[in-house]
Order: sequence, then structure tokens, then C-alpha cells
Amino acid sequence: MYRLSVVIEEIFGKYLAFAEMRGITFDLDFPDTTKRISEPSRIKESLEKHLSSAIKRGKNQVRVVVRKDGIEIFDDGAVLSPSDLKLIKKAGLVEAKSRLGFGTVVFLKF
Repeated sequence: MYRLSVVIEEIFGKYLAFAEMRGITFDLDFPDTTKRISEPSRIKESLEKHLSSAIKRGKNQVRVVVRKDGIEIFDDGAVLSPSDLKLIKKAGLVEAKSRLGFGTVVFLKF
């Protein structure tokens, strides 16, 4: 088992500068930094992919929330089409919702 905090710290540091360049507030809510995961490479790859997309879409804010069963990535940007949402969900243990005026939420399951 690997500590999720190591993965989150690396990725958050990498994308913080990217968000700042785009004028986007980048927040992290990670209440249990002792959380352990069994597939760090899968989580890291999926988190990077969806976080990069969220920052590109975001207008003012991107927020990452670590929950007991996964990671949520919220952005206040463009609403995704139903076909885009299907593609995201095909990617594996991922759920996504997108609503006008609320932006997009991607949930990466552990």
C-alpha cells in the first residue's frame, strides 16, 4: 500500500503553477493525509489527465477533494457534452457530471 499524500503532493505541486498561469484558484481539501492506496500509478495517471483538463476548462476555480472512496475534481468551466461524459466514464473507475452554471465534477474511485 502506498500513501496517497505522496501522489497528491507531487501532482498538486506540478499543476499549481499551471493553474496560477491561467489565473485560476486551485484548492485542495485533503482531510486524511494517512490514506493508503493500492494502485498509485493508476490514480496518478487518471488524476493528472483529469486535473489538466479541469484547469484548461476552468474559468476561476478548480478544487480537488479527497474522499474516503475517491477523489473529486470540480471545475467551474464549460459544460461537457453527453458524448464527452461517456468518453470520460469509459476510462475506467471514473464518474463525471456536468451542468450549466455549475461546471463539471469528475470522481476518480479508489
